[in-house]
Order: sequence, then structure tokens, then C-alpha cells
Amino acid sequence: MTLTILVPDGGCPLPWRAHYDRLQAALASASIQTQPAPWPELPATGAATPLLAWGYHLEAETWDRALGARDPVAPTLNALGILRWNSDKRYLRDVERRTPIVPTVFAETVTDETARSVRQRFGRGPLIAKPFVGGTAYGVRRAEDAAELVGAERVLIQPFLDEITAFGEISIMVFAGRYSHAVLKTAANGEFRVQSDFGGRVEAFEPPAPAIGAAMAALTACPEPPVYARVDLVPHGGGWAVMELELIEPELFLDHAPDRGAAMAKAFAEALRQ
Repeated sequence: MTLTILVPDGGCPLPWRAHYDRLQAALASASIQTQPAPWPELPATGAATPLLAWGYHLEAETWDRALGARDPVAPTLNALGILRWNSDKRYLRDVERRTPIVPTVFAETVTDETARSVRQRFGRGPLIAKPFVGGTAYGVRRAEDAAELVGAERVLIQPFLDEITAFGEISIMVFAGRYSHAVLKTAANGEFRVQSDFGGRVEAFEPPAPAIGAAMAALTACPEPPVYARVDLVPHGGGWAVMELELIEPELFLDHAPDRGAAMAKAFAEALRQ
């Protein structure tokens, strides 16, 4: 079996090769050969995955056209319907029907009326605004009051949660519906973003059963079961609230997986044999 892994094109300065090598080594354990292909050139046929298609959110129209040109019967991991659904953060509306998410207001355009509604729902205090299409904290901004966000377009607005700086954010990895491993991500001093790009730290973490349950419930909102998934959660309101479902090009933290990715490889092999 041969699998094409989408990677950034030659102009991308980010060090994707080490991530590719880690994926390649894990998949080889299931006799899956890999080859890189530069994004945004999504091959029309053949088994492919966008696991390293970094920057797709910066070229949303190109990404959408590439998905549309893909042979619908060619093996795509995750499936095309999942990739389209997960490309826009409004998918969280579907997740909210299955399990709690971080309280969110979705706004096509933030008006004065929207700002008043946000204050009424969340009270006065810091807010986080995220674009509908984004990744790796792209376009995320903090505002001290909703009035600062008036005029913003296609954003979701959430209250700033103290739990993120006090505790952190956990990521739970799931392959073919089975829990694999988890990590705890914590922000650097004075920062609210937990990504390593902003000095965030990562460590292995054993999540409590309710957190795993929330992650599994969130995945039932997907158009079909994903082969690979990362669910980001934060403790909130006495339980666990989903922040994001990462189903396109997530960091899967295989270096923190006890099996170094064997569960992922097994899930991929099962999907490619179907």
C-alpha cells in the first residue's frame, strides 16, 4: 500500500520533514509506504492524506477546489466530507448538540447588537475571537470588551477561560474510534496560546474517563467516522468543554504515544483495505 502525504510546498519555511519522517516510520509498521506531495497539489487519484497540508486555511478557495477535484472513490484519509466539514469552525454547532463546547457566539459580522448580545451572554471580561477558517492560532485575537470586535467578519467569539492559563488544554488522539493517547499543553508565562509557536509546552497526560467520553461524543458529530482525530478540550463548568476537533492536519504527538504510532498505522491500514 502506498499513501501520498500532502506537505507544504518548497516555499514553506516550517520544518515539516521531521514530522513527515515520524509519520513515515509509524506507517511503515503496517507495511504502508509513503510519498510526499507538495500542497496545494492534491492528487486527483490514489490514496492520500492531508496530514501535513499546513497552511490550507490561508488558501481556503484553493483548498476547496482541490477537494472538489479529488476522485470521490479514491481513498482519502480523512474522507472528503469530513475535510470539508472540519475546514470551517462552524462545525462546532454540530458538536454542541452532542457534548459541551466552550461557550461560543458565531457571527458573520460583529455589529453593535452582536456586542451587546455577547456582553449579555458572557458578562464583561476578556474575550477570544477566532476566524471561521483558521489553524495554529491564525487570526486569533484577545479583546477586553466586545466593542473592540465590532466590524470583524466571520468570527466565533468565546469568553477567555481562566482554566487555559491555570491548567492548560488537553489533546486526545483517537484512531478509528479508539482512544490512543493524550497530551497536556500549557502556555508560556504571559501568553494564552498553548501552541509551541508561542512558547507552549507539551507533556504526556493520562486523561480522566469523562474527558475521553467528551472526546468520543464530539466525534459522533462528524459526517462519518474519522480515521484519525485530535480533540482539544479544557476543563470548564465542572466538566470538559471541546475547543476544537482537528481532523485535517493535526499534530498527533506520536512522540508521546506509548506505541509510537502503531495504533494510527493500524487504523490507516484498515481504512486503505476497505
